[in-house]
Amino acid sequence: MTKKTNGQTTKLRGEKDKPGDKLDSQGEDKIRADGSSIGFESERTNRTVGPTRIFTREEREAFGKILEQLQELQREHIKYVESHSDRLIQRLKENHEHKSTVLGKMSALEEEVVRILGGELEHSAVPNTEEE
Repeated sequence: MTKKTNGQTTKLRGEKDKPGDKLDSQGEDKIRADGSSIGFESERTNRTVGPTRIFTREEREAFGKILEQLQELQREHIKYVESHSDRLIQRLKENHEHKSTVLGKMSALEEEVVRILGGELEHSAVPNTEEE
């Protein structure tokens, strides 16, 4: 690691230059050949930086296959959820239609009962002259 003080870059913790390291365009940080930066790091920070992992072609292909499977699984899930949503919307529409039909029939029956009872009430309200 390096530390810049008063325009001077100093090394921290015994850091050594590696072949291919160079200063960036501002001359502030060193950039390693692998693209990582050698910049200021607080001495209180305890970071363990391991070696950069380079994956083989087979490993990259395996990752690619896993990603393809993940993407296919995602497509299948979205397709299922959307079709399930469509089924739910259709069922809700059927529910509203059924409710409307049943309530209409109930209302008609209620009116019929009221009409029949209304006729009975009218007959009982008129005095029966035949019995007297």
